[in-house]
Amino acid sequence: MKSKRTFITLCISFLLLSTSVFAQESSTLEKLMNKEWYFDYEGSQGIEPNKGKIFGTEKITYFTDYSEGRKIYYGYFYLSDTIETTFDESKLGKNVNGKYIINPITIVDKNGKETKTAGVCEILELTETKLVIQNVKHKAAAWSKLTYRTR
Repeated sequence: MKSKRTFITLCISFLLLSTSVFAQESSTLEKLMNKEWYFDYEGSQGIEPNKGKIFGTEKITYFTDYSEGRKIYYGYFYLSDTIETTFDESKLGKNVNGKYIINPITIVDKNGKETKTAGVCEILELTETKLVIQNVKHKAAAWSKLTYRTR
């Protein structure tokens, strides 16, 4: 009887342990994807149009809602654990976790010369309903830290 009880106790312990070991938190990409992230204007009282973004696996849909409808445009991104200075297309859709959102930027000078670089935003906070990002290059600027929320 005692060995049967011990066996059952061991089985239950193993089951509980394996459940907690294999239970995983959602990835960064899973938390970001397929939600409408609306820019939080903090106190604008609806004066500003509704702006936001929707993340896919490698594409961001930027949107602005007007009374006459939604205007959208697209961009690309990937997640990274490091700050990157160039946008590497081969990394699109590869990482499901990362501390930084990397997107391509092309700068054109007054002579028409193009320079390709990377835009980098650090993810400061990410829950199922709140996203706070900060532009790494312009941390001191008041506009560099942005908050988004789902509705």
